[in-house]
Amino acid sequence: MARVLVLGSAPLPFTNARRLYGPGIRTWQFGLPLLNQGHEVWIVAGQAPEAGMDEPQGQRYDGLRLTCLPQAEFEAADSVRRAIRGFFPDAVVAAGYGASNVAVRLGIDRPIWTDFFGDAMAEAQALARVAGDDEMVYRIWSYVAPVLDRGDIFSVVSERQKCALIGQLSTRGRLNRYTLEYDLVKTVPCGIAPLPGCQGEPMRGHLLPEGAFLALWSGGYNTWADVDTLFEALVLAMDRREDIHFVSTGGCIHGHDESTYPRFLDRVSSSRHKDRFHLFGWVDTEQVPSFYEACDVGINVDRSCYEGFLGSRNRILDWANAGLAVLTTESCELSQILKDRELGFVVPPKDPEAMARAMVLMAEDRMAWKARANQARLFVRDSYSFEATARPLVEWMRDPQFAPDRGGSPRLGNPWNVYAWSLRRKWTGLKRMAQGDGLFAAATAAVRGLARRLGIG
Repeated sequence: MARVLVLGSAPLPFTNARRLYGPGIRTWQFGLPLLNQGHEVWIVAGQAPEAGMDEPQGQRYDGLRLTCLPQAEFEAADSVRRAIRGFFPDAVVAAGYGASNVAVRLGIDRPIWTDFFGDAMAEAQALARVAGDDEMVYRIWSYVAPVLDRGDIFSVVSERQKCALIGQLSTRGRLNRYTLEYDLVKTVPCGIAPLPGCQGEPMRGHLLPEGAFLALWSGGYNTWADVDTLFEALVLAMDRREDIHFVSTGGCIHGHDESTYPRFLDRVSSSRHKDRFHLFGWVDTEQVPSFYEACDVGINVDRSCYEGFLGSRNRILDWANAGLAVLTTESCELSQILKDRELGFVVPPKDPEAMARAMVLMAEDRMAWKARANQARLFVRDSYSFEATARPLVEWMRDPQFAPDRGGSPRLGNPWNVYAWSLRRKWTGLKRMAQGDGLFAAATAAVRGLARRLGIG
């Protein structure tokens, strides 16, 4: 069995956290299957700001060491080096491009599995739109490029994103003669995180109205969220049925997107139906299953953008796993799968009328959609468990290897490497001319080339 250093994000799903984000789920999606295979795993994670995390509750995991660092210290990498001093892993596994950037800067001469949990550049594009500043695009590329250069194998969340990452790798010279038959990129879809059982008394008749049709938004209001379409669809649906209410557990993602949720709140505050919007903000992770149990449908509304097209949505899997019907815009690969299998209600993006109509239809026939939700639960539990999704990682860990182009072709994405490669090619050409046509021909060619550069020949 191997010794594995896993770099990622915290909180993790088995901790009693106030907020649980996708990167923490992704970290545990990689760590738990490796533990179950008998590997010795040390997880070093950057702690998301304001998320909060207690010591691990309940089950203890043999072979697991967990170290959580403040996010800024984690990203600086020096604190990670100090934390793992004396630990010599057989391989490094990084969950997310931020953790992958740390992994390649640690200087550990071991094979590195680098993960792109969603397309980093598409996420940068969405963030730039919200911030009104393209600086983030260039900043994130500065994180991404070293990972593309050094990673020995890569993972993504969808087949669509696999194609995108192959294109990004090609810009760094990774599609070369050494890697022709080497599968650089593996698809590891989002996995279902185990959540605690329902806590406390039932929500309906207590915090939520009895008998209402409850549409739930759970999680952060991220840069990809189309809150205008969400709001307009809810108002249209509420106009048509008095029993439709909206429930929200989530809010701003501090340090990342602090404007999308306030925009939604502003629209709600001026709505004629504002009393039917139940906005709880962030709730403790242990309370989330009670909201899943109380509500009728989980609702997801994406912008029409590449981030959604290439990425995925953990919350959709969580809703389906809890037996909650799913209503979503058609964006990510997962939404297309649910649509093709008729396991969710999928509508076009930027179409509040279609989304409102879907809510009304679901409210009119709750039992039929409950039956479909039960089918979806069986499907996602079979296809999106941690064990099923992490199979490529488990297979690789049986014999982790460096990429075949390690020490081979130069990374063409670095302009200095491109220049060095060009000079090397020219020098090789001159040597061949000297061997074939004599030194005079070689020297003549060199002089002519110099004259053309100086504009005198």
